Amino acid sequence: MYIKHELTFDDMGDFLWGNAIDNWDFATEEQQLAAWDTLIDVFQDEIPEDTKVNDFIAFECDDIFSPKDEDYDESLKRNKLESRIKRLEKFMLHK
Repeated sequence: MYIKHELTFDDMGDFLWGNAIDNWDFATEEQQLAAWDTLIDVFQDEIPEDTKVNDFIAFECDDIFSPKDEDYDESLKRNKLESRIKRLEKFMLHK
């Protein structure tokens, strides 16, 4: 049986599980909104399964959920961005 349902930003806290819910619960609202916007961009052309959305929040949003502080090295930020781009490209190829 195939079941499709709508997911809203407000539903995310009840929808996620495992590491994804930890990421979501400890994130600021700004980080949550950035992750939500990224989800919309990544899945704009498909209807993903629940597990795919959960895994994306759990494993593909490290740079969004990483704490930012004054000592945050710019080269590390650039490396994380490049790494995220590569992960997103790989993720998109396996959709």
